[in-house]
Amino acid sequence: MGKAHSEFGGTMKLINLKFRGITDESGFYDFGNKVEGLVNVEGGDEKALRTLLSFAFYGNEDAVNFKLPLITELRFVLAYEEYYLYRKLVRLESGETLEEAKLTNFKGEPVCEQTKEGVDAFLAEKISLTKEAFEELFLIDREEGANIAKDTISRETIVAESLGKFAKSNKVNEMLEELLGEEAFLVNRLEVLDPVSRGEIENYEALVDSNKTNLEEVRVIMANINDELQKATMYKEEMTQLYDETSRLEKLEAQKEEMAELSKKVTNSKEARALANVFSAYGEILLKIDEDQKKLEDISKQLDVFNEKIEKGKASLIKQGDKYAALALTVSELEKVLYGLLDDARNHPENIDLEKMLEKYYAPINQRAKELMDEYNKVQAEALTLSSQNVEIMQKKINIRDTFEYKKAVQDGAVIEGQIGMHSESLAAARDRRELLTVERAQAIEALSTIERETQGENSEFKLLDKEIRGKYKTVEQAVNADVFYKQRIYSKHLLVSRNEVELNALIKKLEGVEEANKTYNEKLQVLKDRRLSIVKHRERLVAKLELLKEKLTEYMSENRLREISERVEFGSRCPICDGFVSVKKTLPIKDTKALNTQIDAVQRDISKDDKALLEAEAAIGQYEAAAHMGDQYAKSLTEAKENKEEFVNEILAEYDVQTIEELFEKTKKTIADSNALQKKVDRYRELEKGFEKQAETKKILEGTVKLIDEEKLPAEDKIIAELTQKIADMIAVHDSISDYFGDETATDLLRKVQVIDKEYEALEHEYEEKYTKLSELDQKRVELFVEAMNYSTYNVPLNYKDKEYDSKQMVVKVFSEYLIAIQEEIDSNKKLMEKAKLKIKATKQVHEKNIAERDELRDQAIVLGSSLSATKQTSSTIYADYEQKFKEMGIETRSDLDRLIMGDLETEKAEAKIEKFEQEIAAAAEAVRLYQESTKNIAKYYENMNENNQALAELKDKEEEFIIVLGENMAKKKAITDRFEEISDLNKRLATVQTRIKGIKDLEPAIKDGAIIAKDFAELLFDRTNSIVRSISKGRYKVVKGSEGSFVLALAEKGKIRTDNLTREEKMLLPLATSAAYNESMLALLGGQIITAIKLTAAENDKATIKPLYDYSQSRDIIVLNEDDNSFSRVISRI
Repeated sequence: MGKAHSEFGGTMKLINLKFRGITDESGFYDFGNKVEGLVNVEGGDEKALRTLLSFAFYGNEDAVNFKLPLITELRFVLAYEEYYLYRKLVRLESGETLEEAKLTNFKGEPVCEQTKEGVDAFLAEKISLTKEAFEELFLIDREEGANIAKDTISRETIVAESLGKFAKSNKVNEMLEELLGEEAFLVNRLEVLDPVSRGEIENYEALVDSNKTNLEEVRVIMANINDELQKATMYKEEMTQLYDETSRLEKLEAQKEEMAELSKKVTNSKEARALANVFSAYGEILLKIDEDQKKLEDISKQLDVFNEKIEKGKASLIKQGDKYAALALTVSELEKVLYGLLDDARNHPENIDLEKMLEKYYAPINQRAKELMDEYNKVQAEALTLSSQNVEIMQKKINIRDTFEYKKAVQDGAVIEGQIGMHSESLAAARDRRELLTVERAQAIEALSTIERETQGENSEFKLLDKEIRGKYKTVEQAVNADVFYKQRIYSKHLLVSRNEVELNALIKKLEGVEEANKTYNEKLQVLKDRRLSIVKHRERLVAKLELLKEKLTEYMSENRLREISERVEFGSRCPICDGFVSVKKTLPIKDTKALNTQIDAVQRDISKDDKALLEAEAAIGQYEAAAHMGDQYAKSLTEAKENKEEFVNEILAEYDVQTIEELFEKTKKTIADSNALQKKVDRYRELEKGFEKQAETKKILEGTVKLIDEEKLPAEDKIIAELTQKIADMIAVHDSISDYFGDETATDLLRKVQVIDKEYEALEHEYEEKYTKLSELDQKRVELFVEAMNYSTYNVPLNYKDKEYDSKQMVVKVFSEYLIAIQEEIDSNKKLMEKAKLKIKATKQVHEKNIAERDELRDQAIVLGSSLSATKQTSSTIYADYEQKFKEMGIETRSDLDRLIMGDLETEKAEAKIEKFEQEIAAAAEAVRLYQESTKNIAKYYENMNENNQALAELKDKEEEFIIVLGENMAKKKAITDRFEEISDLNKRLATVQTRIKGIKDLEPAIKDGAIIAKDFAELLFDRTNSIVRSISKGRYKVVKGSEGSFVLALAEKGKIRTDNLTREEKMLLPLATSAAYNESMLALLGGQIITAIKLTAAENDKATIKPLYDYSQSRDIIVLNEDDNSFSRVISRI
């Protein structure tokens, strides 16, 4: 069977539908606005909704009816699984349309191949309806219901048309066979699986959780111990460092006085040098300006080189991009050719020149066809020669024959002699038959007496069984039908309860999972919000720190600039800042701006990291907020479904006056046992009844036999005897009239002599037959050769290609496939080149971006150098303007006055380096001693516990290994038992669904005869189902009866009064709704389809009496209500 083990779909529920392409604007249908099973779709358009759902589930819509792109996004539930279905229809530049489809589960995971074909195949198996059937049965059409109820002819016409379109007999029978096969498979599978309770799973879950807790506790302790061991190791290392740094600090402290003297000497030398070098300082500044100008020009040249590289990089990227685009275009064109060939193969095969494709493969076949036709012509010539020879033999036969009168007399005489003997034997046989008839008559009379005696003994048992079976009913049939109805009803209700119990458990489990997921979402959401707040605060602190560092940097740069100016200004000159005379010069320390710049860069990087982390946190918060909201909506939907299931189960339990499902099961078993006992009595009753019928039939046959013998057979045999006697006398007279030809011999003896003469004739005849046989064989061979030649000519023979035989159709597929494969390989080759081009583009882009970065860095250097150059020019013009006056004011007359104060450059440099190094070393040593003292003080206790912690850690590692092994074993056991539990639950759900569908088809068995669906009988079943729906909706107040011409008429159940005139609003809705619903239910049961149906309501029908039947009918099913006035409908529903 085609789908013997496939999963059949369950009840369908729609969640929401987003769409675009019906009008200029996008649209949205929310199917969550539901009261009981009535789904109120605000602003619902039946035609648009039917078209959108049809496109969503099946695709293949005519593009001319829409404003492309046509897009649908449908969320729905089927077989307790939620799906997201996306379908899109677009028009390509070529004018052709392309359809795209995707189908995922609630988690966004693909459930099938994400192509149109894959999605269509998955949905076809799940929904089990054709597109046409879906569109036909989507609407509960009360107008069609009225036509069905109108009269028998209309009803049978509608049914016949529907069966012809949607429910072919062979398809229904195949589906029933598949369902029965699926049922057997599921039952067998359930029998071989050991049962599992939820308690067993919970025990294993608790055990695994306990194992995880134990392992986590051990690992927490191990982590703490490892942390303490790391601190102990750190203590040991830092104590060594502390001893070293303390020793170094003591040595440096001893050098302080020496360094102070050296610093004083350097300061005096610098003051003198500033005045001594003033003559050459200005020249040096000009030289520096010149050098900086050259550096600036060099940087400019480098910038030109980088700009040229960048332009070449741009050109290269464009060229490579063009190459990539060309490859992409080639792939697109090849794919168009490939898809065109596939489309021609499917829709326009005449466009494909298959004969040209096959010509080289069939050259040997064509040669063989020619050879066969040559052989056929040879056989044809031989057959003509044999035919001429047979004509000559026939002439010889004619020449040796006796005269006709003699042979005729001998033959007639021999025949008459034979006939006389034969009739004599017949006469004797007729007399024997007459005797046998006399015996048969006597036996029949004896059998009649025996039947009469046996009938009297069994009659009393038959009457007793009749009384026991009928009970309170008038007839045995009524009693049996009542018993079967009750048994089937309670059994079906038990199946419904069982199925709903499985579904309820699944809903509870799913609800628990969703609630747990929602809890996790909210927890993660809170963590992310806390993280976001933390990042914001951290960033604010970084920004504040950055501002402070920038202020500090500005301060340091100002002080360094001031120091530089101070060093260059001579005693007695004017201060460029305050314009006063310089009489005292203070040595200013150099401020380290490099460290500040490093800190600023680090803070800026941290701010960038925070900005990135903030964006990531915002995105994650949005995702989790959406997931939490969707989870809440889904949990609400599951809770509502769970409550509906519980209410449904409780109603059935109340109907059979039981408290639990187990009690209902026991009551069902007792009902089945009682029914089986009754069935045994019925079987005996039927056996006796058939026995009586058989005895009556036998008695009738025996009486007929006696009558037949008396009235027909004996008179007939007497007549035969008389006629044979007369025939024998007549034949003797004829024989005497021709006896002159015989002489003293009998005609029989003479006939033997004539036969001798005929031997030669027979020999000729034999030769004739041989040639005739050979001629026939040649004719057969000629036909065979002709057929074989035709087979070869029409390629109706297998072709050996690459050590494998193919027929012509297979060869067509093979050649066509190889041609398609060659195209596909060319596509794949170009795609590989595209990947290589993409990598080359990426590499070129990286080099290009590096060149840009280096160019930007040089540009920044040029800006800094230019600013420095400008400042130097401005400073030099200011400081040296009054040089002569300043030198005179200093009272320095000769060079020797200054030389004695000036240290050599090398000496000064070494002294300054020595002083700077000393200051750095003593500061670093003092800071290191402070840090190590503080650090070792806090972690000394961990060093004391080091040995104990090492021993404890070794023991904990052994325990960790044990816990890991135990956890792994228990997790494996838990998974095995959970998988088995889920498989059993899934199998039970599938079994309940399959059995319900089997019952749906079997309920229609009265309309299925000899494998064919009888429209007349199917139409008749609609009456019973309509009546059942009316009684159910009206709580037994109404029923349906047949009126004139087989029409359906509403009647009061108790009084039987027909309701045709002055109908109430409830009555106007009741019969059309029930009739159209019965039609839809029956067709869906026959087709095995799963859809949600819709019904249209006018604004005038928005009243409680009209809507109440629809509300009651929706108790066990979802129905989309397409209402002209949503507000009025909602108000009415709220009052029901």
